[in-house]
Amino acid sequence: MTSQLFRYSLAMKNGEKREGLILQSGEGFGEIAPLPGRSKESLEEAQKEVEEWIRTQKEPTLPSVRFGVACTQKPLHSICLPLAALGPKPHFSTVKLKLGHLPLSEAISLTKEHYRKYRLRLDCNRAWTLHQAMEFAS
Repeated sequence: MTSQLFRYSLAMKNGEKREGLILQSGEGFGEIAPLPGRSKESLEEAQKEVEEWIRTQKEPTLPSVRFGVACTQKPLHSICLPLAALGPKPHFSTVKLKLGHLPLSEAISLTKEHYRKYRLRLDCNRAWTLHQAMEFAS
């Protein structure tokens, strides 16, 4: 199976860069993007390990590389599912809402819609100002 590795760098709104790797193995794709200061491995360490995996198929040990390789084994199909489209499942009690890309009024409305139905994990990806976050919280 042929594998290729691509490096990317994305400019963030806060002026920082987000860097990572895209692994293509056969028809599958996987992202390898350790978070600086959070992940146990650096991007350079991950790159070395995934390059070794491409050459030898030796089982990776670094979490970001294991994730990226595993993703290549399950090809993505483009689908769009509404939130909780599969219906409630036993032991399913938490929903993560991605809010940063929404106007504040829509984020508030979406949160209210699911408040008290699920335990919520709210993610605005540092997209809001302090004023917007305080308005949302109030």
